[in-house]
Amino acid sequence: MRIDEFRAVLDKLNLLNEDVKGPDIPERIRTGMGNVTVPNPYHASDSKSAYYGDDQKWINLYMGDPEQYQFISKMQRANYEKLKAVLAAAGLKFDQFYAGTYLGTGGYNNPKGSAKLENIVGVVGNSETPTLVWHKYEGAVAGGGQNHVYVGNAKYKLTDFLAAKPAWQQQQLTFTPLAAGAEGKWRVMLNLSNGKGKYTKVAMRVKAPTSLKAKAIATAEFIKSKEGVMAKLKGFKVSWTADPIRIK
Repeated sequence: MRIDEFRAVLDKLNLLNEDVKGPDIPERIRTGMGNVTVPNPYHASDSKSAYYGDDQKWINLYMGDPEQYQFISKMQRANYEKLKAVLAAAGLKFDQFYAGTYLGTGGYNNPKGSAKLENIVGVVGNSETPTLVWHKYEGAVAGGGQNHVYVGNAKYKLTDFLAAKPAWQQQQLTFTPLAAGAEGKWRVMLNLSNGKGKYTKVAMRVKAPTSLKAKAIATAEFIKSKEGVMAKLKGFKVSWTADPIRIK
Protein backbone atom coordinates (compact mmCIF):
# COMPACT_ATOMS: atom_id res chain seq x y z
CA MET A 1 0.00 0.00 0.00
CA ARG A 2 1.34 3.45 -0.90
CA ILE A 3 1.53 6.04 1.86
CA ASP A 4 -0.99 8.31 0.06
CA GLU A 5 -3.44 5.40 -0.14
CA PHE A 6 -2.94 4.69 3.57
CA ARG A 7 -3.58 8.31 4.46
CA ALA A 8 -6.73 8.32 2.30
CA VAL A 9 -8.08 5.35 4.25
CA LEU A 10 -7.34 7.07 7.56
CA ASP A 11 -9.02 10.24 6.31
CA LYS A 12 -12.23 8.34 5.55
CA LEU A 13 -12.14 6.89 9.06
CA ASN A 14 -11.49 10.36 10.54
CA LEU A 15 -8.22 9.09 12.02
CA LEU A 16 -5.82 11.33 10.11
CA ASN A 17 -3.73 13.84 12.07
CA GLU A 18 -0.38 15.56 11.75
CA ASP A 19 1.45 12.79 13.62
CA VAL A 20 0.34 9.97 11.32
CA LYS A 21 2.87 9.12 8.64
CA GLY A 22 2.05 5.54 7.81
CA PRO A 23 2.02 1.99 9.16
CA ASP A 24 4.21 1.15 12.12
CA ILE A 25 7.24 -0.23 10.28
CA PRO A 26 10.97 -0.17 11.12
CA GLU A 27 13.18 2.75 10.12
CA ARG A 28 15.99 0.29 9.43
CA ILE A 29 15.82 -3.21 7.96
CA ARG A 30 17.83 -6.17 9.25
CA THR A 31 20.04 -7.78 6.60
CA GLY A 32 20.65 -11.13 8.28
CA MET A 33 24.39 -10.39 8.36
CA GLY A 34 25.10 -10.00 12.05
CA ASN A 35 23.82 -6.68 13.37
CA VAL A 36 24.05 -4.93 10.00
CA THR A 37 20.95 -2.95 8.99
CA VAL A 38 20.06 -0.70 6.05
CA PRO A 39 17.84 2.42 6.04
CA ASN A 40 14.21 1.91 5.10
CA PRO A 41 13.40 4.22 2.13
CA TYR A 42 9.72 4.20 3.13
CA HIS A 43 10.68 6.53 5.98
CA ALA A 44 12.90 8.71 3.79
CA SER A 45 10.49 11.65 3.69
CA ASP A 46 10.55 12.03 7.48
CA SER A 47 11.92 15.32 8.81
CA LYS A 48 15.72 15.54 8.87
CA SER A 49 16.06 12.30 6.94
CA ALA A 50 19.46 10.64 7.13
CA TYR A 51 19.42 10.56 3.34
CA TYR A 52 19.64 14.17 2.12
CA GLY A 53 18.68 16.57 4.90
CA ASP A 54 15.65 18.79 5.32
CA ASP A 55 14.99 19.85 1.72
CA GLN A 56 14.37 16.42 0.23
CA LYS A 57 11.43 15.75 -2.06
CA TRP A 58 10.21 12.17 -2.24
CA ILE A 59 7.63 10.41 -4.38
CA ASN A 60 6.47 6.83 -4.91
CA LEU A 61 6.81 5.83 -1.24
CA TYR A 62 5.82 2.18 -1.06
CA MET A 63 5.50 -0.74 1.33
CA GLY A 64 3.94 -4.06 0.41
CA ASP A 65 3.74 -6.75 -2.25
CA PRO A 66 6.79 -6.62 -4.56
CA GLU A 67 4.65 -7.61 -7.54
CA GLN A 68 2.50 -4.51 -7.11
CA TYR A 69 5.40 -2.06 -6.96
CA GLN A 70 5.71 0.31 -9.91
CA PHE A 71 9.40 0.62 -10.73
CA ILE A 72 10.79 3.99 -11.80
CA SER A 73 13.95 2.50 -13.30
CA LYS A 74 13.75 -0.06 -16.12
CA MET A 75 17.17 -1.35 -15.08
CA GLN A 76 16.03 -2.06 -11.52
CA ARG A 77 12.91 -3.73 -12.86
CA ALA A 78 15.17 -6.01 -14.92
CA ASN A 79 17.35 -6.68 -11.85
CA TYR A 80 14.23 -7.57 -9.88
CA GLU A 81 13.16 -10.09 -12.52
CA LYS A 82 16.62 -11.68 -12.54
CA LEU A 83 16.66 -11.96 -8.75
CA LYS A 84 13.15 -13.36 -8.78
CA ALA A 85 14.26 -16.12 -11.18
CA VAL A 86 17.21 -17.04 -8.93
CA LEU A 87 14.91 -17.18 -5.91
CA ALA A 88 12.30 -19.24 -7.75
CA ALA A 89 14.92 -21.89 -8.49
CA ALA A 90 15.28 -22.32 -4.72
CA GLY A 91 11.54 -22.22 -4.09
CA LEU A 92 11.75 -18.70 -2.64
CA LYS A 93 10.30 -15.28 -3.42
CA PHE A 94 10.41 -11.69 -2.19
CA ASP A 95 8.04 -11.33 0.75
CA GLN A 96 8.21 -7.58 1.34
CA PHE A 97 9.22 -4.46 -0.54
CA TYR A 98 10.04 -0.98 0.74
CA ALA A 99 10.80 1.86 -1.65
CA GLY A 100 11.02 5.59 -2.11
CA THR A 101 12.19 7.82 -4.98
CA TYR A 102 14.06 11.06 -4.42
CA LEU A 103 13.69 13.91 -6.91
CA GLY A 104 17.04 15.55 -7.61
CA THR A 105 17.29 19.28 -7.03
CA GLY A 106 20.07 20.09 -9.48
CA GLY A 107 22.27 21.67 -6.81
CA TYR A 108 26.05 21.54 -6.44
CA ASN A 109 25.94 18.24 -4.61
CA ASN A 110 23.42 16.76 -7.02
CA PRO A 111 24.57 17.20 -10.64
CA LYS A 112 21.98 14.65 -11.67
CA GLY A 113 19.53 17.53 -11.75
CA SER A 114 15.92 16.44 -11.66
CA ALA A 115 16.81 12.74 -11.92
CA LYS A 116 14.53 10.34 -10.09
CA LEU A 117 16.75 8.45 -7.67
CA GLU A 118 15.05 5.19 -6.74
CA ASN A 119 15.81 3.47 -3.42
CA ILE A 120 14.66 -0.11 -2.81
CA VAL A 121 14.85 -2.70 -0.05
CA GLY A 122 13.48 -6.15 -0.91
CA VAL A 123 13.22 -8.82 1.80
CA VAL A 124 13.07 -12.60 1.38
CA GLY A 125 11.82 -14.45 4.47
CA ASN A 126 10.89 -12.89 7.80
CA SER A 127 12.17 -9.48 8.85
CA GLU A 128 14.08 -10.77 11.88
CA THR A 129 16.18 -13.43 10.11
CA PRO A 130 15.84 -12.78 6.36
CA THR A 131 17.22 -15.23 3.82
CA LEU A 132 18.15 -12.44 1.41
CA VAL A 133 17.90 -8.66 1.38
CA TRP A 134 18.28 -6.59 -1.79
CA HIS A 135 19.40 -3.02 -1.10
CA LYS A 136 19.43 -0.53 -3.97
CA TYR A 137 20.54 2.91 -2.82
CA GLU A 138 20.86 6.04 -4.96
CA GLY A 139 22.78 8.90 -3.36
CA ALA A 140 22.18 12.56 -4.14
CA VAL A 141 25.88 12.99 -4.90
CA ALA A 142 27.06 11.67 -8.28
CA GLY A 143 28.54 8.19 -7.88
CA GLY A 144 26.99 7.80 -4.44
CA GLY A 145 24.78 4.84 -5.30
CA GLN A 146 25.17 1.16 -4.46
CA ASN A 147 23.39 -2.06 -5.33
CA HIS A 148 23.95 -5.07 -3.06
CA VAL A 149 22.40 -8.28 -1.81
CA TYR A 150 22.90 -9.64 1.69
CA VAL A 151 22.74 -13.42 1.67
CA GLY A 152 24.54 -16.31 3.35
CA ASN A 153 25.86 -14.03 6.11
CA ALA A 154 27.76 -11.95 3.54
CA LYS A 155 27.34 -8.89 1.32
CA TYR A 156 27.78 -9.03 -2.46
CA LYS A 157 27.47 -6.61 -5.34
CA LEU A 158 24.24 -7.39 -7.14
CA THR A 159 26.06 -7.78 -10.47
CA ASP A 160 28.48 -10.32 -8.95
CA PHE A 161 25.68 -12.32 -7.36
CA LEU A 162 23.64 -12.44 -10.57
CA ALA A 163 26.72 -13.40 -12.64
CA ALA A 164 27.65 -16.28 -10.32
CA LYS A 165 27.00 -19.91 -11.16
CA PRO A 166 23.52 -21.18 -10.20
CA ALA A 167 25.00 -23.82 -7.88
CA TRP A 168 26.83 -21.16 -5.88
CA GLN A 169 23.75 -18.92 -5.77
CA GLN A 170 21.67 -21.78 -4.37
CA GLN A 171 24.38 -22.58 -1.82
CA GLN A 172 24.13 -19.03 -0.45
CA LEU A 173 20.34 -19.17 -0.33
CA THR A 174 20.42 -22.38 1.71
CA PHE A 175 23.10 -21.03 4.06
CA THR A 176 22.91 -22.32 7.64
CA PRO A 177 24.31 -19.91 10.26
CA LEU A 178 27.24 -21.21 12.26
CA ALA A 179 26.62 -22.05 15.89
CA ALA A 180 28.19 -19.57 18.30
CA GLY A 181 31.96 -20.07 18.23
CA ALA A 182 31.82 -22.77 15.54
CA GLU A 183 34.41 -22.59 12.78
CA GLY A 184 33.55 -22.75 9.10
CA LYS A 185 35.76 -22.68 6.02
CA TRP A 186 36.09 -19.33 4.24
CA ARG A 187 37.67 -18.21 0.97
CA VAL A 188 39.30 -14.80 1.34
CA MET A 189 40.61 -12.70 -1.55
CA LEU A 190 43.48 -10.41 -0.56
CA ASN A 191 44.64 -7.44 -2.60
CA LEU A 192 48.24 -6.17 -2.54
CA SER A 193 48.77 -2.63 -3.77
CA ASN A 194 51.68 -0.18 -3.68
CA GLY A 195 49.45 2.82 -4.35
CA LYS A 196 51.06 3.37 -7.76
CA GLY A 197 48.88 1.16 -9.88
CA LYS A 198 50.71 -2.07 -9.15
CA TYR A 199 48.64 -4.75 -7.47
CA THR A 200 48.07 -8.47 -7.29
CA LYS A 201 45.36 -10.69 -5.83
CA VAL A 202 45.89 -13.71 -3.61
CA ALA A 203 43.23 -16.25 -2.62
CA MET A 204 43.44 -17.93 0.77
CA ARG A 205 41.30 -20.44 2.64
CA VAL A 206 41.00 -20.22 6.40
CA LYS A 207 38.87 -21.56 9.25
CA ALA A 208 36.98 -19.03 11.33
CA PRO A 209 33.59 -18.56 13.07
CA THR A 210 32.73 -15.32 11.25
CA SER A 211 33.46 -13.44 8.02
CA LEU A 212 35.27 -10.65 9.87
CA LYS A 213 37.43 -13.12 11.79
CA ALA A 214 38.28 -14.86 8.52
CA LYS A 215 39.58 -11.55 7.12
CA ALA A 216 41.78 -10.97 10.15
CA ILE A 217 43.21 -14.50 10.14
CA ALA A 218 43.90 -14.49 6.40
CA THR A 219 45.64 -11.12 6.54
CA ALA A 220 47.80 -12.12 9.51
CA GLU A 221 48.78 -15.43 7.91
CA PHE A 222 49.67 -13.76 4.64
CA ILE A 223 51.85 -11.08 6.23
CA LYS A 224 53.73 -13.80 8.12
CA SER A 225 54.40 -15.67 4.90
CA LYS A 226 57.61 -15.09 2.96
CA GLU A 227 55.78 -13.49 0.05
CA GLY A 228 53.87 -11.21 2.40
CA VAL A 229 57.06 -10.02 4.14
CA MET A 230 58.73 -9.27 0.79
CA ALA A 231 55.66 -7.40 -0.43
CA LYS A 232 55.51 -5.37 2.75
CA LEU A 233 59.19 -4.39 2.43
CA LYS A 234 58.51 -3.13 -1.10
CA GLY A 235 55.82 -0.80 0.11
CA PHE A 236 52.81 -2.95 -0.68
CA LYS A 237 49.73 -2.82 1.51
CA VAL A 238 47.31 -5.67 2.13
CA SER A 239 43.55 -5.17 1.87
CA TRP A 240 40.48 -7.26 1.02
CA THR A 241 38.93 -7.22 -2.43
CA ALA A 242 35.55 -8.45 -1.16
CA ASP A 243 33.86 -10.07 1.80
CA PRO A 244 34.94 -13.69 2.43
CA ILE A 245 32.79 -16.44 0.93
CA ARG A 246 31.80 -19.28 3.20
CA ILE A 247 32.74 -22.57 1.55
CA LYS A 248 31.52 -25.00 4.17
